[in-house]
Amino acid sequence: MTTVGVVSSLIVDNQIVDVDRSRGRLQYHAVDVPPRDPEVARERINGPLERYLPEESD
Repeated sequence: MTTVGVVSSLIVDNQIVDVDRSRGRLQYHAVDVPPRDPEVARERINGPLERYLPEESD
């Protein structure tokens, strides 16, 4: 159960997983849930870093 929690937490980088051994449960906590609109999500998540990247040239 712990392995499933750790692996799934690594794949999705905005959640934390707790293992409740006494109840035999995994508890998932979302740190940040981005908006459904992909452009708004990009601006919030990658946008601040992308501004520092050089412009693409053909």
